[in-house]
Amino acid sequence: MFFDAPGSMNNPAAWINALIIVSFPFLCCIAVAGSWIVWAAHRHRQPSKASTAASIAVAALPLLPVAYVAIAMAVETIGVMASGQPMGLHSTIISH
Repeated sequence: MFFDAPGSMNNPAAWINALIIVSFPFLCCIAVAGSWIVWAAHRHRQPSKASTAASIAVAALPLLPVAYVAIAMAVETIGVMASGQPMGLHSTIISH
């Protein structure tokens, strides 16, 4: 749906949005593998704040696209509310 509108194939924002969404399964795989790598690197040491932070950061990689979508939806909703347009209705189908 990112590329439905005419000319959207040349729109960098459409490509960025599509790539962010497509990156989710890859980030999930990287998070799983990365978590095991971080664990293996620190398993014989005393847990430190740095190793714990690294584990959490690697495991949280799939949250990046999720956060992006949530923030984009919130910004778009605020924009529609500020415009005065009724929520959920396109301005071309509203008749007075």
